[in-house]
Amino acid sequence: MTSPPPQPEPHRPLSSTTTLTLSLTGSFVIAAFSAGVTYGVVTRLSQDVLELRANQQAQGKSLHATELRQERMDGVVTGIRSDLSEMKGLLLRLNEEPRPAVFRPRP
Repeated sequence: MTSPPPQPEPHRPLSSTTTLTLSLTGSFVIAAFSAGVTYGVVTRLSQDVLELRANQQAQGKSLHATELRQERMDGVVTGIRSDLSEMKGLLLRLNEEPRPAVFRPRP
């Protein structure tokens, strides 16, 4: 004789305590995952902000050094222009003054 196939147990409804426990567990898992993702995003953003600040400070220092060099070069160029103007004035004055003719004896 063959034995009859086993009958599945009838499904019984979950108790409210079990349902509440599963809901809370699911919520905690989702909250933990969400908090982990949020922490990762915030950490990455704070690292990006720190890198940007470091880059801005480096660029600021570089710009300041460039401005100092430019100010020095502006001073040098101004000095050269002043000297050239003075030389031009001296040459014009020399050109306007009558000079006695100088004769050189022939050898």
